[in-house]
Amino acid sequence: MNLESSIKIALIGGGTGGHIYPLIAVAEALKREAGKRGIACELVYFGRAKKFRADLARAGIRIASVCESKWRSYSMLRNIPDLFLFGIGFLEALYHMIRSRPHVIFSKGGPGTLPIVFASRIGKTPLIIHESDAIPGKSNLIASRFALKIELAFPEAAQYFKNRPTAVVGLPIRHELLTLRENPATAKQTLRFDPQKPLLFILCGSQGAKRINEFVSQNLEALLTQFQILHQTGKGNVVSQKTFPGYRAIQYLDVQTLGRAFSAADYVLSRAGATALFEIAAFGKPAILVPLPVSAHNHQMKNALAYATSEVASVIEEKTLSIDVFLKTVENMKVSPRRPGSRFFTPRAAELIANDILDSRANRRL
Repeated sequence: MNLESSIKIALIGGGTGGHIYPLIAVAEALKREAGKRGIACELVYFGRAKKFRADLARAGIRIASVCESKWRSYSMLRNIPDLFLFGIGFLEALYHMIRSRPHVIFSKGGPGTLPIVFASRIGKTPLIIHESDAIPGKSNLIASRFALKIELAFPEAAQYFKNRPTAVVGLPIRHELLTLRENPATAKQTLRFDPQKPLLFILCGSQGAKRINEFVSQNLEALLTQFQILHQTGKGNVVSQKTFPGYRAIQYLDVQTLGRAFSAADYVLSRAGATALFEIAAFGKPAILVPLPVSAHNHQMKNALAYATSEVASVIEEKTLSIDVFLKTVENMKVSPRRPGSRFFTPRAAELIANDILDSRANRRL
């Protein structure tokens, strides 16, 4: 029996694709699951959203602008301006909380989320958080003290939330992306590649991956002797001014092109952000992972090592990335006794999270 005929949910998360896209996946699932219960679902994103505003709008998510701030452990001096931004963000979040009165908050963590979490405590709004990485970020560690439940992508993260209610659910992936799987040869042809030659998909994320882009720039001709290449460079990054047969660079991939790229790929070269890993696993592709060495608490290396235990993947440290090491790694993967699969991927992650959010009104623990 439904307690209410409608529910209003606030979504919060740092302004990168690694935060926004899982939020969209959960939003999609919330609408489906709420519909099954006969509940109208209103969704609002608290934050700046920046270049993802159009993505949120397409998902039917209203935006309530809240100033972002970031705490840097490596530079106390640079934190001073952000202390003021934190205060502004708290006041803006408090205003939107009073105005919108959400029934539940779902947080993906990341920069800018803590002022909203603190503002939500004034009204004691139920909070559910999701941690994508094997080593949690500071925002989620602090927010977990107030959370009804902590959803995890990696089992390894549970040790950081002792005596707190946790559940390993995987990472939510956009439903639209999952529907875009197609035959590899067909996908290659659509992307204007030779369907008979191996395709290396280089995934650098929305912000780009400087070292990977440099590696491609320095070794492009050698790589093209072995592969065709589809290179997602990140916004504002140009790897080569020349045109090479078999090489195509795109700064940003919409969801349709991303699904086709994963379908077409024979190998994926990527950082080890959680969203990228789970998307690679969903398409069952062999991966060469180059973790970002300056990621908080080296969490990308932890992600990559955990991923490589269950999927066909190899990890190369950024400092050892060279053309010889890369090509040798690929050769070793060709003779791997394991076949690519999707053991790491949890198809129902978004639905599990959505149902926990919808149930939280009845089970709120203040």
